[in-house]
Amino acid sequence: MVISVLSYLRSKRLVNYFIIFTRLLVGFAFIPSGLTKFYGQPFTTLPLTNPVGYFFDALHRTGVYWQFLGAAQLLTAFLLMSQRWAKIGSLFYFGLILNIWLITIGIGFGNTVFITSAMVLAGISLIVWDLESYLILFQEKYEIPKRPSPHRIDPHWSIFGFGMFIFLASICHIPYIFPSVRLTFLGYVFTPFLICLGGSIWMVWWDTKKQKFLSKNREELNFTSSQMAFDVKKSDPEPPVK
Repeated sequence: MVISVLSYLRSKRLVNYFIIFTRLLVGFAFIPSGLTKFYGQPFTTLPLTNPVGYFFDALHRTGVYWQFLGAAQLLTAFLLMSQRWAKIGSLFYFGLILNIWLITIGIGFGNTVFITSAMVLAGISLIVWDLESYLILFQEKYEIPKRPSPHRIDPHWSIFGFGMFIFLASICHIPYIFPSVRLTFLGYVFTPFLICLGGSIWMVWWDTKKQKFLSKNREELNFTSSQMAFDVKKSDPEPPVK
């Protein structure tokens, strides 16, 4: 039943776009925080008297583990935004965000709990989307059926995802490479997000236009083939009457 519903949803172009945008969005969310940890920087300036500040200060003092968490977030962002390896990235993302969500609940991180809760729901939706691919892990003999979708997303989305990851990671790298440069929230998060959103909208327009062009050519080809078959049949000589 669930697999049938997923197969139906995969045939809907808008749902495919929603999944792509979700991967791009949650992947982008992991880049700034991942770089902060990877470069060994503190995550918050809250005092040690605050439970949140005390917890993150303890994590920061672990050194290698703190950097490992940052590397894991960056790898997850890359896998998700690439689209090509998003199935693996969804598993990594769900494990990380579930851990972060429980931390925000456990130490009382205020309204951040609502943000992490939404990110957990996004992770669940990504896992469910690729559920059929994960079934092979739990069954000895399982073959994923190949169902050609009439609304298959163009592979150029993978190229777009690679480009967006490199662009966003480069922007977020600026304060670490050039310490004298201080980026505001507008330059560090909001502007790159708008560029990513604008690029995604352009990709949707281009993909839709291309699919319409291919569909029109396919219809013309089918009509030409039918017409040729009719002409050949018409030109065949009738058998002599005995």
